[in-house]
Amino acid sequence: MNTISNISNQPNILLVGAATRLGQAILKRLVETNWSGKIVVYDNKTGRNMSLFDKYREHITTYYGNISQDADNLTSALKEIDFVIDLHHFPRAKAFKKLQLAEEINVDGTQNLVTAIEKVDNNPLLLYVSSDSVYGDRLSAPMISVTDPVGPSLGDYDAITRIQAEKVIRGTSTEWIIYRPGLTLYPGNSLGGAELFRTPLSTRLEMIYYEDLVSAILNAYEQRNSLWNHTYNVGGGEECRIIYGDFLKRYFAILGMDQVEIPSHCFAERNSIGGYFADSDELNNILKFRKHTLEQFFEEMKKSRTLIKKVGSKLFGSIRGKNLFSQSEPLKAYKTGEKKKMKYFF
Repeated sequence: MNTISNISNQPNILLVGAATRLGQAILKRLVETNWSGKIVVYDNKTGRNMSLFDKYREHITTYYGNISQDADNLTSALKEIDFVIDLHHFPRAKAFKKLQLAEEINVDGTQNLVTAIEKVDNNPLLLYVSSDSVYGDRLSAPMISVTDPVGPSLGDYDAITRIQAEKVIRGTSTEWIIYRPGLTLYPGNSLGGAELFRTPLSTRLEMIYYEDLVSAILNAYEQRNSLWNHTYNVGGGEECRIIYGDFLKRYFAILGMDQVEIPSHCFAERNSIGGYFADSDELNNILKFRKHTLEQFFEEMKKSRTLIKKVGSKLFGSIRGKNLFSQSEPLKAYKTGEKKKMKYFF
């Protein structure tokens, strides 16, 4: 586990979107390291979230609310807070089909949070975790810098609303930092679902291990004077770079599925996201958060037989490969011959 910088006066933290996978990882790290500052969490009131936060009830203060509507609870949660970590977002896979909900949560929710921050007197630092989706399709220009113009892929509502949310944050009077991480690797990373097939096999990806991203986030406060009002690409560097097709070959091989025949036209050939960050060393040179490599991720997967069985079952189902490949939207478009969808994917 990565250590957190030795901050003499650890800040009071508000985790917005604390029930997300990244939020849970941050919360776990804070509790395990006996964070001396106040830990406040904010998310929707669901049975799942209530059960999750109940495990940490002795360590946290909990606020529930809909971020796109409930400004009062946000204002209450912000009292005495020094550092706001904003992780809330509408799931990318769902945003493709539900633009209005994506706008309400990603854009309106961000505006509500910013407005609430501006109302409190404690002037907390805001760190917004955005996405590299804002760069759009970079197959022809895979080296990405934050100085590059943003441009979402066709129909990518996640990217569209993330760009709008970033614009909201840059317009605030409070101090802010924006992170654009690459694909985040978690133990048991399940790459199933339609999203798996939207990425062309030739796509270059710079990934980051989740523990390193947690460190990059938590260590930001100590270096806020160097980071505030800046945007950063956050990746694992050269040792976390790989071509997507090569990543899948190794991933499937670990799951024992390297002999599965992949139907042609399963994967899109355009309109995706991903690339290598030409400037990802910039943040690491300040925060020194990198501790893991892609090789370590693969080795970790190999060592856990229970994990391999669980992920393999979820991806491939009882009939080897059938459940997985049936979710491919490019394959469906190819088989049906729908011209509009064919143009999107090929």
